[in-house]
Amino acid sequence: MDFDLLLQKPNIESLDNNTQRIRRNLLVASIIGIILTIGSATFSSQNGFSGFKFEDLKILHIYLLLIAALVYFLCHFLWASSDHFNENRHRLTGIKIPKATVASYAASPTFEPSTNEERQTTLFSWWKGQRQQSEHFQTIIESIEKNIEKSQYEPAINSIKRQIEDMSSKTEYIESALLRFESGFWKHQRSQILRWFLFDIGIPCLLASTSIILLSIKVYCLVRQ
Repeated sequence: MDFDLLLQKPNIESLDNNTQRIRRNLLVASIIGIILTIGSATFSSQNGFSGFKFEDLKILHIYLLLIAALVYFLCHFLWASSDHFNENRHRLTGIKIPKATVASYAASPTFEPSTNEERQTTLFSWWKGQRQQSEHFQTIIESIEKNIEKSQYEPAINSIKRQIEDMSSKTEYIESALLRFESGFWKHQRSQILRWFLFDIGIPCLLASTSIILLSIKVYCLVRQ
């Protein structure tokens, strides 16, 4: 995973469109399977669809097709959800931090969140900007070390000093933000994980499993007849 993306977007993201389509198909097939098995469903081969007639097609065949579709959708959904979770597992700890005042923004870029998405404005996104700034300082320092005798680097040295002093002056605010970050860390993380497993994953899988079991029982009873 890209480390910059990890810092910039720490919050868990919703399922992508493809996974949501798979889940929707899984839910529809599950509900159809449950309805067919709870009631006394029958199938007439005399019925047609768009001019086509299904000869020798029995309700057993419908059950088997539904089971095959459910197994396919369930496996596909679990696989896609697992990939989605692995992409987000390192981004489950983001907590929105207090916004700096307008005056703070005007005075210095130290508080800039490094992202345009308010939901992703966290200490992680702030640190991404600070890390880039530190890398810039490192480049300047290495350049100075190679040309230490040249007076033209004196402005660069003074600039670094001002930046370091500015960052140090914000320590009190960062400590306060870290306390807020820590106080809400576990609640936020557990809430995201619980919602993800219960509603995004759990209920669709439960309905699919129930439908597969009921359909399998129906198939077994029909075969035994």
